[in-house]
Amino acid sequence: RGVLEIAEHGSGSVPTVEATYRGEDEVLILEGDTLIGCKQNRIVAHSVIIAPGSSINISVGCMESGRWAHSSPSFSSGKLRADPSLRKKRTLEVLAAMRAGQRARIDQAMLWNDVEEQLACHSVGSPTRDYHRVIEERGDDAISEAERFTPVRGQVGVIALWRGHLLGLEIVGHPDCWSHLARRTLPAYLMAARNADQGFLRDEAGETRAPEGWLEALKRAPMRTKRASGVGLDFDFKTTSVYGSGLWHEGRPAHLAMFSA
Repeated sequence: RGVLEIAEHGSGSVPTVEATYRGEDEVLILEGDTLIGCKQNRIVAHSVIIAPGSSINISVGCMESGRWAHSSPSFSSGKLRADPSLRKKRTLEVLAAMRAGQRARIDQAMLWNDVEEQLACHSVGSPTRDYHRVIEERGDDAISEAERFTPVRGQVGVIALWRGHLLGLEIVGHPDCWSHLARRTLPAYLMAARNADQGFLRDEAGETRAPEGWLEALKRAPMRTKRASGVGLDFDFKTTSVYGSGLWHEGRPAHLAMFSA
């Protein structure tokens, strides 16, 4: 509707973009969302809620190392969210930074290495080393496959397992929010499961549990909170088996993501 614009911060800063919102309701921008355009494609590092009529800086990472030139004046939304294996590592990096009293930030060199691995494992070529080419060339089959999943009444999230290994757990604050998020998230989990079937999960698989076991691990995880840069409270948690972060607002999680340690 043209009420939200995400663009480069000033003349351009790799780890930061700026969002300007002219709508009447709060808007949620999610960790793991892909942003396409401007000087290089990015991935959102940490979820944020923007208040009506405000501007806010958003922490991001570059997922296109070979371009630094405007392709558009503002960003558009990528076709899908990022692969959960990419998000898993970024979440741990953001968690470490925030627990050290710093703003949300990621290890850019590690992200570029992970993008190279994604391009290689999907056999996708990109002259600018752009992760979104993987989504463009390999995402359609996963999108079609995800249409088989019918949400249950009141569903607000998903837990994705591969042979008992946790690919990720995702929760939002309302079924309507999940219905929109699922279309961009479930295909990403399916692409990650394919990678696992082809042997790309490697040592990242970790332990195996039934779904109830992973939910119990979340239930037992001690939460830390701090004021968010936008609306609400940031929270994070880390145990020997799981870690994650999210955003708390109006008595419920606006977003929560959990991965295996």
